[in-house]
Amino acid sequence: MVQKTRQSANRARTVGRTLRYIHSLAVLVIAVAIVVGGYRMDQALSRNTLDGHTINIAGAQRMLSQRIVVLTQMLETANADEVDQIRDVLRDAHARMLSGHKYLTQHQNDAKAPAYRTQELAAIYSEAGADLERRVDEFLANTAAILDLAVSTQRAADNVDLSKLNSLLGDLDKAAGLYELNAKQEIEAAELSLKLSILVALVVLFAVVVFVFGPISKRATRILQKSEMELQQRSDLLSRSFNIARMGYWVNSVDRPDELWISNELARLYKIGLSEKWLPISDLRERAQDQNNDLISSAAKVCRETGKPQYLETRIRCADGSFIDTSTSIAAQFDDNETIISITGVVRDITEELNARNTIAATVKRLEKSSSDLREAQQLGSIAMWQMPIGSKELVLDEDAFGLMRYDYSKIDEYRERIGDKSSAGTHLKQLCVGDSFSRMMEKSGQVYETGKAGRVNLRMRRGDGTIADLAVRIKLQRDKSGKPKTLFGTLQDISEAKDAQRQLEQLAYYDHLTGLSNRALFMRRLEKACAAAKKDKTASSAIVLIDLDNFKEINDGLGHQAGDDFLCEVGRRLSHVAGPSNLVARLGGDEFAVIVNGASPEETSCLVHEMLSSISVPVRVGEAEAIGGGSAGITMIPSDTMEASEAMRFSDLALYSAKESGKNRSSFFSPDMSSRLQARLSLSRDLRAAIANNELETHFQPIVSGMTGRVIGFETLMRWNHQSRGWISPSEFIPIAESSHLIGDIGAFAIRDACDHAVEMNNALEGDIEVAVNVSAAQLWHGDVEQMVAKALETSGLAPHLLCIELTESVFVGDSMDRVEALLKRLKERGIQLALDDFGTGYSSLGYLNHLPFDKLKIDRSFVAGADVSTKRFQVLEGIVGLARGLGMQVVAEGVETASELSAIQALRCDAIQGFYFGRPEPQSKALSGVEAIHSNAQAYVLPDLEGEIDALDAVEKTGLGGKRKRGAA
Repeated sequence: MVQKTRQSANRARTVGRTLRYIHSLAVLVIAVAIVVGGYRMDQALSRNTLDGHTINIAGAQRMLSQRIVVLTQMLETANADEVDQIRDVLRDAHARMLSGHKYLTQHQNDAKAPAYRTQELAAIYSEAGADLERRVDEFLANTAAILDLAVSTQRAADNVDLSKLNSLLGDLDKAAGLYELNAKQEIEAAELSLKLSILVALVVLFAVVVFVFGPISKRATRILQKSEMELQQRSDLLSRSFNIARMGYWVNSVDRPDELWISNELARLYKIGLSEKWLPISDLRERAQDQNNDLISSAAKVCRETGKPQYLETRIRCADGSFIDTSTSIAAQFDDNETIISITGVVRDITEELNARNTIAATVKRLEKSSSDLREAQQLGSIAMWQMPIGSKELVLDEDAFGLMRYDYSKIDEYRERIGDKSSAGTHLKQLCVGDSFSRMMEKSGQVYETGKAGRVNLRMRRGDGTIADLAVRIKLQRDKSGKPKTLFGTLQDISEAKDAQRQLEQLAYYDHLTGLSNRALFMRRLEKACAAAKKDKTASSAIVLIDLDNFKEINDGLGHQAGDDFLCEVGRRLSHVAGPSNLVARLGGDEFAVIVNGASPEETSCLVHEMLSSISVPVRVGEAEAIGGGSAGITMIPSDTMEASEAMRFSDLALYSAKESGKNRSSFFSPDMSSRLQARLSLSRDLRAAIANNELETHFQPIVSGMTGRVIGFETLMRWNHQSRGWISPSEFIPIAESSHLIGDIGAFAIRDACDHAVEMNNALEGDIEVAVNVSAAQLWHGDVEQMVAKALETSGLAPHLLCIELTESVFVGDSMDRVEALLKRLKERGIQLALDDFGTGYSSLGYLNHLPFDKLKIDRSFVAGADVSTKRFQVLEGIVGLARGLGMQVVAEGVETASELSAIQALRCDAIQGFYFGRPEPQSKALSGVEAIHSNAQAYVLPDLEGEIDALDAVEKTGLGGKRKRGAA
């Protein structure tokens, strides 16, 4: 409102100033016109005076020329005495005429000579005209000659040419007339110029009055009227503003010291009638509370006497009996003589403000308590404050931070002296930081400075007692009033305990608990970093080496698990020693190690790998025994082979597989043809997955014949895969793929389910208790829920549990979780399911395991059966195996019988069951059933009737000459 009122007043003042400027301009124009006219008139008058002098001289020329002629003629008749007098007069006339002639014909002060000012005069004086200048010069020269020569009067008269003299006098008369005419014209021109100047001034004055003063006066009137309206509106608005702000004012003049003139707003504030404009001070005193009743009059008196402003707060009782809290600002008004003429008080209702103050005071108390609690919480939470001015590296810490950093705040000067800092209470940041903490702090501070966004960084800093603290530092940016960055500030929090715990967790998460080497997780992280570095810089070469121990299983099983663990620790130590600190050595699991070789060429990597393999092939002392190890290694170069971590691991695994195929204690670099084999393997894996989904696998059955009766007592189920393009694929090729691609569970579930279904059909067809045997691999045992698969298959098919036999190979003994294997086998046994140990003798079987694991049958591998009919030694081995099984209470099944002589040797050992190509190959169910009748028809030929027959068979073996001596009946 005040701003708009000022704008209206400014417009009015602008119009007034414009009118004054135009009035002054008009007066100036008129004055200039008058001055110019007067100046021209003055010039004309001055010129007139000069022209009058010129006219006088021009007229005198004619008169002097006549006088000279007359005096010259008088010399003719003059006597001697008169001649001298005439000469004197003549000489004076000559001098005056000569002087006047020079004035008329010569330039004066760089101005034209009077004789040449006009064309008419120049036409008389110039050679082109009457040549008056030259003729007067000749006349004066003749006159001078008369005066200078002592000639006779006659001679003087002879020198005067009357005809020329008359012409000269006529031209002089004419020149005098021209001088007069020129002077008259100059006077007329000056008069005309003066008249024109006055006319122009009058015209300008009229135009200013008509075209300028009139419109501006009307505009000024409109502006003044508008200003008055706006002032009234502003006044009303100001009054409303006073009411809204609950303000009012009073005036106390010197001539009425005991009364106050109060504004309408103040009257409303005091809730008194608007007609009561004058209020006695005594009335206001009465309205004030007892402790405030004399404050207003006292403050008014002080202001009136000293002229100094006063401020006071009082509590006033309004006309309706209510009370309000008010603040009054009193100021004096002075006249031009600095004499106080009145005082004015501005009254404001501060009731709500005082209530707010009280609320704020209570809030401040609460905040102070909260601040105290917060500080206590900060101390409990190890949190402190810091700040660092922009451009400085001085970290200014508060008192809590000194305690956090274990410095004595009372010795702050001593600390500053120690680090050479006397400028502030700060501690030099670089002196405290450990490792790269200072550079990371500066980097994060720069980011906060550039972006203005808060940041956080974890630092390691040295405490006052010399210990190292882990600190979480939060950083914020403070700006000054102009928005320019001023200070970085934030908090410090001691997170040493959390960091120690984190480091312990990292040790557990990223390091092998047995060897202390990096584990698979950390190895993969470092491998991914190496691949990322290679993608950015193709010259950043590195190598991935996978090392697998060649004979760790024999060491672990032969010497015990503790010896195996000690052996692994020593291998890790040797690998780390050879690899050096610049390379990463990790244990991926079991007896598999891996190394990341940084910045090495293939040749250097090959030499390093050779050293590592040589180091682990040196015998290791473990306990009381000595273990001889060895290993194979697969190598992949980055980035020449790949820049992907997953590919690098696959390629190294392929190279390791290639090295193992070439022989033990060797290394092999990855080559693209290995990748092609991998692709073929992956392709076969995809086809196998599709075959499982589409039920393309088939179950074939091989008969198992009783060694006592020669009749079929069961079938072993074998998986067969008829590939759409490759035809029949051997289980030895697709089962390992299924195990590595986690498909073995699906195949195993299908094999168990299909075997149970077919077993029910076979039992119905053969009208007997026909067993069905299903092979379960170690991978299926570890990764699949075999127990649930078996239970579901038996329930769905309705097969009696004792007619199902689960065959396990010796590979189930590999690993450290034999308790889990034993528990699983016992649960299967409790269900009534038979258990068989398949391919006995091809692996490593601990007799302790055989002694307490619940196997029902022991199946002898074909490698022991083959040749037993012609080799006494092989026969003796078979005899020992059969004796072992009998001693453990297990049935014996001989596998791989292919000839009649092999059958005779097996029958001599009284095996419980026999199977092999001699009785039948694995066939689909229909063919397997059709072959049973042929086996039964020849059953008598398979059976030895009594012990004598067995002895005869053994004698037949001895007669070959290949066997040694043996006791009869040893079987």
